Amino acid sequence: MTHATRRPPLLALAMLLAAVAAAPAAARPASSGGGLSFGPRAGTTGLGAELSFPLGGSLRGRLAAGAGSYGLDFDSKRVTYTGDAELQNLLAVLDLHPGGGAFRLSAGALINDDKLVGDAPLRDVLLDNGVPVPAGVELGTLHAEATVDAVAPYAGLGWDRAPRGRRGWHLSVDLGVAYHGEPDVHLDLATPIPLDAIPGGAALVQQALADEARDLESELADYRYFPVAAVALAYRF
Repeated sequence: MTHATRRPPLLALAMLLAAVAAAPAAARPASSGGGLSFGPRAGTTGLGAELSFPLGGSLRGRLAAGAGSYGLDFDSKRVTYTGDAELQNLLAVLDLHPGGGAFRLSAGALINDDKLVGDAPLRDVLLDNGVPVPAGVELGTLHAEATVDAVAPYAGLGWDRAPRGRRGWHLSVDLGVAYHGEPDVHLDLATPIPLDAIPGGAALVQQALADEARDLESELADYRYFPVAAVALAYRF
């Protein structure tokens, strides 16, 4: 049984990077792609904000922070975990607008603290892994947390219809995918009774939990790719 290590909050990092990026971008003369833009954003990476700034010619830099959560149950063999997907991430990309048009190609990284968390009855987990469970005994809960790589390469395309040569609102659309690797599973046991009270003792229970972690990682192994679809409403300064 292992415990998850929490990574630093990424929304604070997003604010810091946005401030660093905005200062030099605001000081540069506007390129053919327009000046600095900022606004709210919503999509599969959560709710947040997006900052875009010119880098010269048809190239722009962009930072998009997202956060949120939604209910998502998941399974390991015959055990169902009642859980949530918790999102906290920062998308940092370079956008290339071929010919200076609205269409763009994007490449960069999704920096994330996204995770999947859930709970399952410990009784179900132990029975599924061959551990005898005394009848009528409340065993407690097994908490699972699945995390992915902190930095995931990202590639995508999109559309950004920005006003030319003037201030104003515009839509920005993203479609892409990030490769965040196979999820790592961490388990926490919450039980009101001593493990030695279970036939076979603590060693047998710990082995069952290790098997459960492997089974859960195997079930989640197909989720190596994270689809990114988002819309932003930005104001061009």
